[in-house]
Amino acid sequence: MSRPLRPHFQPVLFTIRLTASRNVQPYAYLASVSEYSDEREVLLSVGSVFKIEHVEIIENNILNIHMTLSGEQEKEIEKAISHLKAGIGESSSLLTFAGFLLDRGEYANVEKLCTIMDASLPNNNHERAILYNNWGGVYFWLGDYETALQYYIAAYHINELHLMTVSSNCVATTDSNIATIYFKMRDFSSAISYFEHALKFHLESEKIDYAHVVKLYCQIALAYSELGDQEQADNNIKKASDTMETNDLPKKHSSYRWLKMSQAILFLKTSH
Repeated sequence: MSRPLRPHFQPVLFTIRLTASRNVQPYAYLASVSEYSDEREVLLSVGSVFKIEHVEIIENNILNIHMTLSGEQEKEIEKAISHLKAGIGESSSLLTFAGFLLDRGEYANVEKLCTIMDASLPNNNHERAILYNNWGGVYFWLGDYETALQYYIAAYHINELHLMTVSSNCVATTDSNIATIYFKMRDFSSAISYFEHALKFHLESEKIDYAHVVKLYCQIALAYSELGDQEQADNNIKKASDTMETNDLPKKHSSYRWLKMSQAILFLKTSH
């Protein structure tokens, strides 16, 4: 018998049973609109939850996993929270989970989790900075910049109480969040002040995240450009470019897209 070319990989076939119910995430059958109607594609929503019914081995040693699209999204989130509480018991794990939910756009669940943590964390506890950043993130993505700013400022004050122990990344994230709000509000001077403060903490950290440094230089450059200070804008774009080259950051990285986008914006502003 010939040796398999990829011995550490297992072929898997997923068989998904869909049900028409108001409790499940929406899905769509694409055969009538797709160029490849014979493939009978189905588009599933991001965030769909599946329940594994059973697993079997079919011909050619292929695993066939049978799943059902579930309407238990809320219950699954609750179970995950309970599991983290019982199994780990550390508030930082729950706050990390809140950040994960925020990245998924599950703002209602983030707010629910933040409310739980708000009731359990002591006043002025250093982890409240992470809590307020997550909470502010909900309102930022909902477009309520005033409320988001209130939470970010609260996080800033918590960081000030724990500067000797709080991570530089947490401080820089808070400052960057505040700066972004001010930029959205077109208060570019305040935005620059907080962006530069965030940059300072990134550059002073033990392990510098140069991708964030590039992004901050770009954001500072764009803010100076809005104020009409082209010299400072050009200086910061050059620092961003030099940081990319010196630290050999890959061109596929988001920081490279930030650099190119910022350079294009500055070019368009100066060419008019």
